[in-house]
Amino acid sequence: MELGGEQRRSLNEKNVEPTHMRRKQCEITDRKEMERIPGATIIGRIATEGADGYPYITPVNFVYHKGNIYFHSAPGGEKLDKLSQDPNVCFEVDIPLA
Repeated sequence: MELGGEQRRSLNEKNVEPTHMRRKQCEITDRKEMERIPGATIIGRIATEGADGYPYITPVNFVYHKGNIYFHSAPGGEKLDKLSQDPNVCFEVDIPLA
């Protein structure tokens, strides 16, 4: 599923102040490096709001292609239901830093 149109929102559109990293040595500011990281792994986590109001985190296999994140999903189910209810999500990937 690709998040598109109204589902794509930047921090500035939501009037959210960006946070600053406490550990400056780990901060990544180079755009090319930011583009490389999602392509370096195939497992990510999508966080949505659960029925109880708490974050609901689902691991997903994904592909990063031309600035878009694609992940597999059944035609119906909890992930799609949550995305339909509220497209504001967080997507996270891990790569080892050391």
